Amino acid sequence: MQKSIKIIILGLIVLILGGCVENRQPLIPQFNSGMKINKDWTDYNTKAKANNEPILDFVATTLKYKKNEKMLNFDNFLPTDKKLKVVTKYHNCKVGDVYGYKFYMPDGRLYHYEYYIQKKNYTKFTTSRTLYIDDVPPSKIQGIWKVKIFMNNKYVTTKEFSIGDKNKTYKQVNPKTVIGVFPFLDNKKMSTWKHAKLMPNYLNWEILNNNQKIKTIPTKLILKNLPNISIDYDSFESFINNDLKSDNSILLNLANTFDMDYIILGKVVSSWSGGYQNTKVNTIIIDVLKKTIINEKEINKTFTRSNFNIVTNQDSQGIHPHRLEVYKKVYSELEKEIQGLSK
Repeated sequence: MQKSIKIIILGLIVLILGGCVENRQPLIPQFNSGMKINKDWTDYNTKAKANNEPILDFVATTLKYKKNEKMLNFDNFLPTDKKLKVVTKYHNCKVGDVYGYKFYMPDGRLYHYEYYIQKKNYTKFTTSRTLYIDDVPPSKIQGIWKVKIFMNNKYVTTKEFSIGDKNKTYKQVNPKTVIGVFPFLDNKKMSTWKHAKLMPNYLNWEILNNNQKIKTIPTKLILKNLPNISIDYDSFESFINNDLKSDNSILLNLANTFDMDYIILGKVVSSWSGGYQNTKVNTIIIDVLKKTIINEKEINKTFTRSNFNIVTNQDSQGIHPHRLEVYKKVYSELEKEIQGLSK
């Protein structure tokens, strides 16, 4: 009798806990796949097999991923989760294969792009890419998100996941204004902190979060298509001016490829002087149609060594808090000008 009562109580606890998590976390690890194999996935694999290309075996969205460890697929994430990872596993892989991931907001706009080019010869290959949540716009943009999977620029499949309230609905938008936020140029000689990709990524995210009439071209999508050019930090501004006057402008040609109306780019240096670390950001906004610079600004953010070390010693699973302070200030200084660009 007592054994039966214990079993019943244990069952009730499992049911209660299961209801609380609302399928946020599976009860057991999933090794076959984090999602059902759909028609897109099947169609891609059929063509990939016929053309001797990588074949997709596994897709999951999860809280963390470590090689050779059990992994749980999550379909639902909290606004307080630091980040999520999308994980894909392929076989029949080779050096040079390009793994691509496009994250879409609930209103249909492209939010973030990640890619990886395989550098070593592995027949089976697993990649994971990150979407930050807490302290950045996804913590405020609750609803159903999507990540579209690509292999060598070919569409493979789509996985849906939710952040926060999965029942929240949005009107799909198709903005007329397109802004490309290019990688920023770090001062390689003086900088103790690099910002080339993460700072423009953050600007992209905040532009989308605060302006429904604007869509952006993600920084890493631009980087993937940007020619391999050498730009000196000290002559950055003159390079931009000369390029805009050129009949074969690198910036304008790439902008036209993605139908950009405006370009945002800049240079940045984070360096120590005495007991202070100062980050200086020089930003430029370009009108693509007019082929001219319409805004230039210098933005500074300073930290003392003591408050910098306090945060540095903390275990930060998301974006470093001081980075966020710098990036938030840069966006706030540009916000008025960016809002004025929308049609």
